[in-house]
Amino acid sequence: MRIAMLAIVAAFALAAGAATGGDAKTDIAKLKGTWTNEVGGKKHVFKFEKDTFMLAFEEGDKKLHVNGTIKIDQAKKPKHMDLTITGGSKDDFKGKTAHAIYELDSDTFKWCSSKPGEEARPESFPDKQGEVDQHLNLTFKRAK
Repeated sequence: MRIAMLAIVAAFALAAGAATGGDAKTDIAKLKGTWTNEVGGKKHVFKFEKDTFMLAFEEGDKKLHVNGTIKIDQAKKPKHMDLTITGGSKDDFKGKTAHAIYELDSDTFKWCSSKPGEEARPESFPDKQGEVDQHLNLTFKRAK
């Protein structure tokens, strides 16, 4: 009887942890879909599907996109995101990982990333958006 009670308590504890974001898959599930941003005439579209992503940049006639896999660590402060590029229009990024930090709040997704292949991860979010101190800092809104 005592073992059965412990098993029930453990199951509730695990369920509570998952419900409060204790599992990295929770943020990945919340990111699913399309996110957009526009800063200084540059448009950005981030799409997430399970553990993959596509990020597109557009400035006038110039268009660039990369796609790949995503890993997150919700336990870090700020939260960490690693984007490993597997394809896209920029061949010199293929096989490289961009180390980023992020915040996710309902329909707002803040993201600050190093250049793919750079080891240094941003430690905090700059005050302004765009390219700041060799990082790309963007705030996306969920596409409706």
